[in-house]
Amino acid sequence: MIPEAQLAGLTPKQRKFVLAIDANTEGLEAVSTGICPGCETCRKEYAADLSAEEFHEAWHNGQICAEPFFSWRGCDICGSHLGGSFEPWHAVDANGEIIHGERACVDCVCYLANGDLPEDD
Repeated sequence: MIPEAQLAGLTPKQRKFVLAIDANTEGLEAVSTGICPGCETCRKEYAADLSAEEFHEAWHNGQICAEPFFSWRGCDICGSHLGGSFEPWHAVDANGEIIHGERACVDCVCYLANGDLPEDD
C-alpha cells in the first residue's frame, strides 16, 4: 500500500496509474521490464536452442534483446486497455520464483525504470 503522502501532488490520472500498479504488483518484488536471463519463458521465446547458461551469457553480452511489440490486449501492470507497444516484464514472488509477465506498456516501462509518471492529456 502506497502511503498517502507519496500520492500527494499527483493528478487524478497519475494517482489512478500509481495505485493500479501497486495493486497489480502486490506481493511482488523487483518488478522490471525486458528480457530476464533467469526466465525460462524468455529463454524459450528468444533463444530456445541455447541452454540456460548459454542464454544468460548471450543476454549478458547483449546478443539477446527484444524490441517492443504491438498488441491490442493492454497492459498487465497498470491495467490500461489501450493497444500499443509493449515489453515483457518480470518480478519475484513471495516464494522467490521469477514471474514472467507478457505486456508492460510504455508508461509502465518509464515508471518502473525512472519513476516517470504519464502526463495528463
